[in-house]
Amino acid sequence: MEFSIAHPRGKFSGHNGFLKRDSELIVIAARTLDVAVIIVGGMVAYYLRQGTFSLAPNDEIALLLAALSALAFFPLFGLYKPWRGASLWLEAKSILFAWLCITAVGMVFLYFSKTGTLYSRLWFGYWFLVTAFLLIGNRLIGRSLLRLARSKGINTRNVLIIGAGTLGRWIRSHLEASDSAGLRAFAYLDDDPSLQGTLIEGLPVVGGTERLSELGGNRGSADKQTPAGSDLRKTDQVWIALPLKEEARIRQICRFLEDTAISVVFVPDIFAHNLLNHSVDDLGGIPVVKLRASPIAGVSQALKTLEDGLVAVAAFIFTGPLMLLIAAAIKLESPGPVLFKQRRYGVDGKEIIVWKFRTMLVTEDGNRIPQAKKNDPRITKVGAFLRRTSLDELPQFFNVLQGRMSVVGPRPHAVAHNEQYRKIIHHYMWRHTIKPGITGWAQVNGWRGETDTMEKMEKRVEYDLYYLRNWSIWLDLEIILKTIFKGFVNRNAY
Repeated sequence: MEFSIAHPRGKFSGHNGFLKRDSELIVIAARTLDVAVIIVGGMVAYYLRQGTFSLAPNDEIALLLAALSALAFFPLFGLYKPWRGASLWLEAKSILFAWLCITAVGMVFLYFSKTGTLYSRLWFGYWFLVTAFLLIGNRLIGRSLLRLARSKGINTRNVLIIGAGTLGRWIRSHLEASDSAGLRAFAYLDDDPSLQGTLIEGLPVVGGTERLSELGGNRGSADKQTPAGSDLRKTDQVWIALPLKEEARIRQICRFLEDTAISVVFVPDIFAHNLLNHSVDDLGGIPVVKLRASPIAGVSQALKTLEDGLVAVAAFIFTGPLMLLIAAAIKLESPGPVLFKQRRYGVDGKEIIVWKFRTMLVTEDGNRIPQAKKNDPRITKVGAFLRRTSLDELPQFFNVLQGRMSVVGPRPHAVAHNEQYRKIIHHYMWRHTIKPGITGWAQVNGWRGETDTMEKMEKRVEYDLYYLRNWSIWLDLEIILKTIFKGFVNRNAY
């Protein structure tokens, strides 16, 4: 018996995980194909540029370095993780971004090594386009072949679910939605007599756990006259869908199945709850279940830090003169500092100091801070314009360069407001698993400005959590572009 812990994102862990061997072979094949595609793409591009497949020695070196770079760095971009249930477009964007990064690094290396003159820029352009097309085509063909094979019953696994309750039904729906995983639930077992012999959304409950004794028989020899779902000898995997409080029963089932060769998967009921970036992992040789973790870590964190640095520097180049004019206008209109500094919560809930252009006659930062309202007497004339256009946020690019903030992320609130809302809005503090941002998904979707009702703040948190669960460089770029073209001016910003 092989035992695994599973969760709906398709990541399986365990000392002898039942998908581990097949997954490793698939990853090796995928990496080999990607390297072959890059080499073929380079040769096709060379033919388009030079009219021959006979590469010059320096071009052969470039081809080899690109292939080795892909072999080493493509895994860091998550290209070989399970894509079960994910759209082809999402996978294609990840492939394009990874190939673009390798190409860009190669171009930068050629520039600084002063060897760029040895290569044809047109060949590089053709190479990038042809290879990008082939890489995506390779994934499309692979998905199509896999779907065709599984539609004919090839490479599929029959799943018997123990537990026809809420968790079992939730598992069944997820398996159906992820048809490319090749897992097909065919029956339930449940010890509740009222459920036995019934159909739950078309799937039969064929008896109680005493029927597990049949799994030790001659599997694969089901009688054609046997009603669908009632013969358990075709079972490939047993998925245990019982709550954690049923620990003794779960142990009994596992012991009972020890003398079979069937894979057993346990799905903790915690995965049916609203979690953030949950995963099964191995820490220090100990298998653990992460219930909540930052969605941006490792390579993703490095990419986002690079994005923040580039965007912040570009912002200073383009808005530097404007910031000087704003500073002069603030100083001329009213006495007080040009910049307003306020305590807010950053990543991991730690206090940070956030900078803004002063827009009020006061600089409040106490335990109780009234939110700005329409026609608020504290707001200056220059300040009203800055708040409507979001130009008061420009100094926060300094916070980005300091590493306290990110360009894109959940907007930080004053400490006083955080203490107020964290107690009454579920999952409010999840916003602080990453750095706060100058702009965010909530802001470009209209949820900025005064939050004078609880519903408005709940909506803002809802959009922030969507960003956390769906983060990508592409989503960041989309938010930045929306901020530039339509996100500056907002009627709700007072």
